[in-house]
Amino acid sequence: MDKRFVPYNIALRLKEKDFDESCFASYRNSDGEELVIPTGPCKNSDVFIKTNSDNCAAPLYQEIQSWFEEKHKLELNATSWRKEGTKDIITWYYSVNLLGKPCTYKCIESDTRQEALTKAIEMALTKI
Repeated sequence: MDKRFVPYNIALRLKEKDFDESCFASYRNSDGEELVIPTGPCKNSDVFIKTNSDNCAAPLYQEIQSWFEEKHKLELNATSWRKEGTKDIITWYYSVNLLGKPCTYKCIESDTRQEALTKAIEMALTKI
């Protein structure tokens, strides 16, 4: 289940960039251990998160993709590529695009879909 959430370090960066959408889980950093806690609807502006800089909302990858599209007009994609004649996925590429302009920013190779989306989020964070 944890693989559906953006990593803790990315969630903290999103908090710094004013991501304040409702999420059903939060990260609580206790003694250096990041934990995903199902809290019900929560936002980064909620008191229990806002008062502790180590706590933050734990958004799903899809929630972040929607947030970038709606708030910043950026589209984040992860695409798989296969070796011709095989059924195995060889690699994943990510792209960050201005809506309506394909491949606005470069695509880079990754080993997994999750890694590709994380790299796309990191790149998109530099654009806002």
